[in-house]
Amino acid sequence: MPEKEISLGPKKILLSGGTGFLGSHVSRRLVNEGHDVTILKRSFSSLNRIGDLVDKLRLVNTEDFTGGEYDLFINAASNYGRSGESEEEMLRANTEFPLEILRKIEREPLHLININTSLPSSMNLYAKSKHLFIEKFRAEFPTLTCTNLLVEQFYGPGDGTFISFLVNNLKSDKKEIKLTLGEQKRDFIYYEDVVEAIVQVSKHLYNGDIQVGTGQGVLIKDVVKKLASELSADLDRVNFGGLEYRKNEVMNSIADISSIKELGWEPKVFIDEGIKKVVENL
Repeated sequence: MPEKEISLGPKKILLSGGTGFLGSHVSRRLVNEGHDVTILKRSFSSLNRIGDLVDKLRLVNTEDFTGGEYDLFINAASNYGRSGESEEEMLRANTEFPLEILRKIEREPLHLININTSLPSSMNLYAKSKHLFIEKFRAEFPTLTCTNLLVEQFYGPGDGTFISFLVNNLKSDKKEIKLTLGEQKRDFIYYEDVVEAIVQVSKHLYNGDIQVGTGQGVLIKDVVKKLASELSADLDRVNFGGLEYRKNEVMNSIADISSIKELGWEPKVFIDEGIKKVVENL
């Protein structure tokens, strides 16, 4: 296990992606814990998720950012390519943007917490661009420490990811919902547990990769069934096998959470409770 050092007291934190789903919840926790938080945002980013926090943190447009001294840079910004972005746009957002930010920051005693994906680079362009960032970071900034969080399939109410896709389709009047056979096994982790993991590692200077998940896998087909039951939706509308698996589909992705448990964190919300929470918050 990589060497770690406890770092106590309030920190000066730079956070990218702080207006997004996960980042907004991270922002809230960090502010509530008394940290000095600066959020990097695009000039046109919506502040709906952090409207009540605006007077408790600093907001800086990315084009106006000139650097400064920070204890932590939490890179939670992600472009998932859901709007048909080109490869160039994805690489720009997920790889080059955080590198440019790091070049502007005073290097010491900065520590990077990078929110990465557990999926391999071969899976899709999103995963490729996220892993490429950490490769370039380690080559360009060899003296900087980094906690690289390899996060499994996180979800929450209105998160815009797979669970939200299922909710929207199961609640719709579609006659047929085409899915793959659903034999992929995934480690679904509720967003609250991801936020707690980020907050916990922010208390340590841990240099290396850490897997974040529940440590338990569930078939995607079973997740669909659980969600349909909770929504009282007609499962007969779901056509398992109506879509082919993606090229290079990962059939088994489950986190080894032994390292992060040594830092004092462990998951609290598992899939059955998490689905209930999502449905309760519709």
